[in-house]
Amino acid sequence: MYTENSAGYLAVQWFQQVWRNQDAEAIELLMAPDARGHLEGGFEFTGPEEFIKLHATMLMTFPDLKMELLGVLAEGNQACLHWRACGTHMGQGPGLPPPTNKEISFRGMTWFRVENGLIVEGWDCWNQARFLAELQGAD
Repeated sequence: MYTENSAGYLAVQWFQQVWRNQDAEAIELLMAPDARGHLEGGFEFTGPEEFIKLHATMLMTFPDLKMELLGVLAEGNQACLHWRACGTHMGQGPGLPPPTNKEISFRGMTWFRVENGLIVEGWDCWNQARFLAELQGAD
């Protein structure tokens, strides 16, 4: 489908290895050392080490996290993944209420920019307000 090291290939590898397989080591293999990430709520990070901490926090907060890839678009050095996530809120994450043991589901998209066979920049877009409202018991 995509050639090795293309933006589409690397984006799918990121999804499969980092999120579906929950492999933190893959972060350092797929992400450039100075890669920049832009997340919902204005949170930004630089480099694999910062993302590894974010990844660990997400998996601690939702230890049974399951990710489903819904679609992929890629052109040139950019790719976009459409995904769905679900998991049970069992841990304390930053800015989240205490564990609710509530199962939640949310969808989002991640846009990647690739250079020299590595992810150099990414943007996540998902409904963070609904996600937080669901955890806090609001409809």
